[in-house]
Amino acid sequence: MAQTANHANRPDRNPTITVQVTITPNGRMSLPADIRKRLGLAGGGALLIEETEDGLILRTPAQAIAHA
Repeated sequence: MAQTANHANRPDRNPTITVQVTITPNGRMSLPADIRKRLGLAGGGALLIEETEDGLILRTPAQAIAHA
């Protein structure tokens, strides 16, 4: 189930959405369709995974470039 939280002290960011996904035994996970659609991801699309002290961050290549 998706949960949305508004961050009033961070007006530069969109609301945070937290979604639990399951990782299959072979290491695959599926992003919900509404997230894929919102990010413009199609089958075979790419995401970059950044591991931080706080956890994982997933970004599209365009988001990663904008964040750099």
